[in-house]
Amino acid sequence: MTSPRSHAPDRPPQRLDDAFDRDAVHVMTFTAADAAAALAAVRDELAEAGADLSGLSLHSLDAKVEGTLRLTNLTCAKARDCSDRLASRPGVFGARVEHHLYRS
Repeated sequence: MTSPRSHAPDRPPQRLDDAFDRDAVHVMTFTAADAAAALAAVRDELAEAGADLSGLSLHSLDAKVEGTLRLTNLTCAKARDCSDRLASRPGVFGARVEHHLYRS
């Protein structure tokens, strides 16, 4: 029996992650040695990932920089890979990713 709240999706998910990917905004927070290292890492990662840049902010933390990168057009799995690669870029100390879902 189908509940009144259930509905058929536009396309069936191929994997569990696919169900969350359609409208996800992936927010990466990272720490880098300085603004130049942060910008170079973001530029290189965007070129490799093929994601769409939704936002970027940098904040100084004493001698370091904390960045927040918002990406779209990327699966959750690829966003995790992107975060791992970003963390391994020269001058970057670490990165993490959160997947934000916005429903209308």
